[in-house]
Amino acid sequence: MKLVKSISIFFLLATATLSLQAQSAADEQAIRTLMSEGLDAYLKGDINKMISCYAENAVVIDWMGNTTAGRDALRASTEKAMQYEKPTAENFKASVTNVRFLHPDVAVVQLDLKGVATVDGKEQPWHGVNAMVFVRKNGKWLIEQEQNTPVFQMPGN
Repeated sequence: MKLVKSISIFFLLATATLSLQAQSAADEQAIRTLMSEGLDAYLKGDINKMISCYAENAVVIDWMGNTTAGRDALRASTEKAMQYEKPTAENFKASVTNVRFLHPDVAVVQLDLKGVATVDGKEQPWHGVNAMVFVRKNGKWLIEQEQNTPVFQMPGN
């Protein structure tokens, strides 16, 4: 009888684990799809579609450490930035390197970013790491917080 109970508990736990993994795989795909759609909107200059990927009160910390809070402020700062630099598929690359679920409705996503910016008429290659916190609200994944970190070589390394 103990063996039957142990086997039953094992199968119950195994089934629950498979269900959670299936949910996480579907959620990870939903997040990756949102990332792809947001990047596509960014490259096309569709700021409204890009901003729709963010939660209403999302917080973004840019390369210089400036904090922007809320969709309206994010829209304004993106419009201003795009006056100076127009991202394209050739000069801006983003790849998801990690998706980690902290809770069924919270995920952290890490991206590797590479590109070329034009500074004072000269092309300047750059590299960075981006971390985003996604939350599921009313069944939809949205970016709640984003942090951009530049990566550069220290002299002598």
